[in-house]
Amino acid sequence: MKHTIPSILVSALLTGYTLADELFMFVTDDEHPYPAQLVGYGLDGIDIIDPIQGHVTIPDDECVVFLRPTPRIDLSGMTRLQLKDGQVFIGQPTSTDSAESCQWTHPRFGQLSIPLDLIDSMHIHPSTNKDSFTPSLEADEILLRNGDVLSGFIMGLSNPIEIEVDRSGTTEVISVPWDRIASIHLFGESSPPKFPRIWFRDGTIASFPTLTFEDDWWLKVEDHPLSSMSSPHTSKPPSIAMVHAIGFNSSPIVALGRLSPSSIEVPETRTTAPGPRAADPSAVLGLSPIECSGPATFHWSVPDGMNRFRSTVRLPSAMQRWGDLRIELAVDGVQHRSVHLHGDAPSADIDMVVDGRVLTIRLLEGENGPVQDTVVFEYPMFMSSPVSTGG
Repeated sequence: MKHTIPSILVSALLTGYTLADELFMFVTDDEHPYPAQLVGYGLDGIDIIDPIQGHVTIPDDECVVFLRPTPRIDLSGMTRLQLKDGQVFIGQPTSTDSAESCQWTHPRFGQLSIPLDLIDSMHIHPSTNKDSFTPSLEADEILLRNGDVLSGFIMGLSNPIEIEVDRSGTTEVISVPWDRIASIHLFGESSPPKFPRIWFRDGTIASFPTLTFEDDWWLKVEDHPLSSMSSPHTSKPPSIAMVHAIGFNSSPIVALGRLSPSSIEVPETRTTAPGPRAADPSAVLGLSPIECSGPATFHWSVPDGMNRFRSTVRLPSAMQRWGDLRIELAVDGVQHRSVHLHGDAPSADIDMVVDGRVLTIRLLEGENGPVQDTVVFEYPMFMSSPVSTGG
């Protein structure tokens, strides 16, 4: 069933039987994302209160992701460990004599035992300056708190950390105490994410073989494969209220927010940058709204394996008085879709086949000329699945 959600129902979701803090957007294979209240999660799937149908259960294999439409916490200044598959654990490292693994204490998962070859980085005394350091692709590195960098081979993550470095053709082992380290970075290829995956509101990102919520919606964290069974878990595991998003592996997607246009064309008369601009760079899976301004033409390379493009395009409320423009979407130069946005028709759903290599989106001025022709593409994504008949 295609969801057409009047603004009065969206307002009710935000201010009536659910708080904005409890609102999730549901991204499924078949429909455009829509808001609903998450009730629970069980063996049969996700229980929600749908603004159209009321209480329904969505099977796991029909859901791509459900997420809160709010920015995630900024982790730039927090102690954390990141794996090569994108999982992130807040907490603190625990000293160990093992050269093969790292012991990490998570505030709700308890003790984790993590093999070194899974680790991408460990931020022990991180700086809030996100752009101060770019890790090497060819060596392990230790970023010291004074800004110096040691490059070589990290032999283990005990305290102190030992790293082999090359000094004038000879190998030297340097021991560095944790209190001198900002972060460590282990080189190696990243690995694909595993699903289902949960993004927690405290910044933790964790994948589980299965998801089990016990009484009162406490997550059964013992199911995490890195959980150390020899160490007791905390008395208060994370609850479903602490979940920012849950991603599934039902249909591969590539969010437009994660891709840069291959080229952009603007008329010489244009004096401001046309975008695209991501409204929420922290969005899960890159599913940020994208703002673009016309007149302009944007070209994106279609990711391998993707055969569908889906989004809702909307004139922001501030643009609806004078905004009037046409949007043309083409694949390899062949037009597939055209929509006309103005105050009386400020939004349109797009769900189209992408049977080529380049997606082109043209924003063309309408009756009022190039005035207030800024639009927002909501949840724009390439997908690998059949196109919905309702789009």
